[in-house]
Amino acid sequence: LESGSSQREGFEYQAEYVYYYEVGDSILLHGQATVLHKGAKIEAAEMVFRRQLNQVEARALLDSSDRVIGRPVLRKGDETLRGERILYDLESEQGTILSGQIYRDKGFYAGRVIQTRSPQEFHIHRGSYTTCDREHPHFDFYSPKIKVLAGEVAIARPVYFRIAKRRLLWIPFYVFSLREDRQSGILTPSFGNRPLRFGAGQSEWELRNLGYYLAPNDYWDLALSTD
Repeated sequence: LESGSSQREGFEYQAEYVYYYEVGDSILLHGQATVLHKGAKIEAAEMVFRRQLNQVEARALLDSSDRVIGRPVLRKGDETLRGERILYDLESEQGTILSGQIYRDKGFYAGRVIQTRSPQEFHIHRGSYTTCDREHPHFDFYSPKIKVLAGEVAIARPVYFRIAKRRLLWIPFYVFSLREDRQSGILTPSFGNRPLRFGAGQSEWELRNLGYYLAPNDYWDLALSTD
């Protein structure tokens, strides 16, 4: 296991093997590669540090049985991002995640491209939002463009409500509140199935928790919902 640091770029690295390339002034970290930089930690099967661009590229590898190993993970504060490939700029401290997923504010965001603008803001291209923790969510909200301000709102346009990847509802614009305090708003629906009648072996699909929550003040509230 080899390790090292770069005072000029201000980061530390570690991997099973470290290769230095004179052409392009790059460093290849192979096998359990880890990079630490200003509170950010990147882990992957393999990484390339390009000195001229001041950029780290993390990627997974295939083992002898063609299984994907060492998927890249970027951890920064209480935020964890995963994807097929991660590009991290050491100067701007911004990351770009390809085919990635991020868990934030009790929700899961996934997208073809996720770009972190700051610790509190990230953009998702061709992405989705759901509170379902399954690898293949039962339901989600899909949008070509989603802007997330952590702890505040997620802004998407347009928005498709999907069940098992099938689009059922379209709206041109929607704002998802991510605040944890009491506030009025549309309830988050869920999806599942139930028996046709008590004790029956047959079941039917249903949408749950369609409705609205009203909280005009700190003393009373009202929730209206249906399945």
